[in-house]
Amino acid sequence: MDISHFINSIEPGETIVEEKKMQGEEFITRENENIKVRFLLKAPAQKDGFLKTEITNNTNDTIIYISNTFLHYRESNNSWIPLVYSDNYVKNDLGYLIPSHESAKIRFFLPSQEEYPKGKYKLQLLFRNTSKSIDYYIDKIFLSNKSN
Repeated sequence: MDISHFINSIEPGETIVEEKKMQGEEFITRENENIKVRFLLKAPAQKDGFLKTEITNNTNDTIIYISNTFLHYRESNNSWIPLVYSDNYVKNDLGYLIPSHESAKIRFFLPSQEEYPKGKYKLQLLFRNTSKSIDYYIDKIFLSNKSN
């Protein structure tokens, strides 16, 4: 399947944000509703393989983009399997800053696959606040209703 057909088949789902920070000698984890991720799917997908998003930071600190991974849910063993990037792919989308109470449009490269099975996927993101005291683990779930 052409990557633009796959991107055009996406139906956005829920966003889950977990905030993790050290308190004393242990990690404290809690849900956070102050970071929102929205797919920008109205515009036709480019054949370049980038999935466009808008990320809103309603925390009281600037957040820094650290990493991302795309995963596919495999029902047969109830697990998330990472989509594989080509050997020659080099990530160059690191270091975005999103100031407090602002939004940023960020494109994430969706790795090209021989096959995109119909089903559940997620974009997994990691952001960190500027004081490096809080990590934000974000799962943006989406469905694809087409397969090749």
